[in-house]
Order: sequence, then C-alpha cells, then structure tokens
Amino acid sequence: ELARISHNSLPISRRNPVSEICRLASAVEKPTTGRHPPHNFSKSTREEGIERTYEGFTHATAHGSSILHNRLNSLGTEISQHVENFAHISVTDSTHATARRLVETVDAEDLKLGSTLIVADRQDRGEGRGDRSWASPAGGLYLSLVLPDVDAETVPRLPMLAATAASDAISSLVVADVRIKWPNDILVDGRKIAGILISARHGETVWSAISLGVNLAEAPEISAGEGLPATSIADHVETGDFESWRESLVIGFLDRFKRCMEDPGPALDRWREHLIQRPGDQISVRIASGKTISGELTELSSEGFLRIRHDGEETVITGGDIIES
Repeated sequence: ELARISHNSLPISRRNPVSEICRLASAVEKPTTGRHPPHNFSKSTREEGIERTYEGFTHATAHGSSILHNRLNSLGTEISQHVENFAHISVTDSTHATARRLVETVDAEDLKLGSTLIVADRQDRGEGRGDRSWASPAGGLYLSLVLPDVDAETVPRLPMLAATAASDAISSLVVADVRIKWPNDILVDGRKIAGILISARHGETVWSAISLGVNLAEAPEISAGEGLPATSIADHVETGDFESWRESLVIGFLDRFKRCMEDPGPALDRWREHLIQRPGDQISVRIASGKTISGELTELSSEGFLRIRHDGEETVITGGDIIES
C-alpha cells in the first residue's frame, strides 16, 4: 500500500508518489477553499492539492480546475477499476513529461508505484512524436497512463494497442469512419482528431508511458507543412458537451486498453482493419534521421513495423511518419 505522507520536508521515498506527480508538474496551482470530495472519498489537505483515498485507490488533485473537479473527478470509483492511482493536474508542461519525471523519481528513490493515470486540463508544451508539439488548450483531453512491468513482447505493440483502444473509444461517441494513420494517429475524414505518444524505460522495472491527446471542443489551426489538418469531436457529434465526451473517453479508453492488453490478438486485427495504409500501397516514410524512404508497402509485421520494397531491396521501418500514401 502506498504511504499517504506527502510533506515536502520529507524525502521523496516517504511521500505518496501520486502527490509527487503534482509536485513534479511544472505549473501547479495552490489549493483553494470550497472544494468538496466526491461521495465516499476521505479528504485531506496537502500542499500539492487534495489527496483522496478509497479502498486503497489514491487520488490526488492539483487545484485550478472547476470543470474536471465537478465531472471527471466524480468518476474516481470507475477509474479505480482500471488503475491504482489517479492524479488530476490543472496545467503542466505535458502529462507525458510529468509521467517521465515520475518514473525517474520512482526509480531513483526505489519506490513502489502501481498503474497511474495522469490527466491535465491543459498543457503548455504538449508533446507529439518526433519532438513535435501538440496544441493543448483547455477543452481537450490530455492523459498519460504509467504502467510498470509491461512484458518485453508487449512493449513494441503498445502503439497499436493504444491506437485501437483510442479509435474504438472515439467511435463509441458515434463518430463515423474513424481510421488510423500508421502507426497511431487517429483520423476522421482525413483529419487528425487524436494522437498517441509512447515511451518505455527499461531497467529492473520496465516502465511504459502511454499518452493520449484528443481534440474535443475545438480543433487547433495547423499551418501548411506542419502536419495533417485537424478536427475535433465537436465537429462530428451533435449531442453532449466536451465534459461528457471527456468522461466517456477517459473511461472508454482505459476499459478498452485494458482489454487490448489482456487479449492483444483481436486488438491488433482491428488495428490493421482501421489502418489507412494497405499492402500494395506506394508510400513514402520519413524516418528519425530525416531520410525519406519511398516504395511499395509489402507487409505489416506482427509488431506493426512496415516492410517496404524499394530500389530492389526490402527495408523494415520501425518508426517514422508516412508523408505520402
């Protein structure tokens, strides 16, 4: 069981690692008065915000948001069915960066940390793949899921499993024609509605961070040449509001991702079904070095890698961006 001491005068190893998330966030607002915990949660005031515990489930809130406090935080019991810890941050640089700092702290202090969900109202420096930024104003969904001890065989499949869970969750809002652009961009009508970022830290414990960003209330303006044009849930769903969409997507993603992890075979099949790119397509891929490889997509490996035939040979591409297909 996680210790519930979180005074900053104590060494990190004696503080609650979930409250530590709030301390590690780059811009956490101080507690305010007039906050009330959801039903059945006990409340204790911390310098970082409000920390709640319920049957071993730890929930820390960094103050500054009335929206998530009133709606998403009331889902604590449902969230506790999927993760051991939940931290809500008003604003941070990015939930993915916060997740990385948390893992580094836990490793350095030899802490024990179970599965942890981090949600932010907005991000000042949201991260995308390839060191790109992700526009993250208030009115979107920004979350990171930290998992310990993901087995080595599953780690390479996390981008596909997360993309499947996210696309299924978005489809459940009655959004039609949700597709996946390799490896894990989520598109509707050819426009990007969500993005996924995965990282893993290998050591005595293999830590994985799965981050999801979804445009809910509005789509950011994307300059020409900076990526696909964007869209939002509001552009496609006529009923509900972004608060209800955010609730549904958080629970929907957690539930579907858990099932994808438990039975990856069908999830990987759905990923292939939703994928825009098909064997036989002519594609161009920009890899991390900046080099572009163009040719025929001959196969998708079991790990989701691309096999491309070009210049009389075949190349396996494990990561990059498809710029033409």
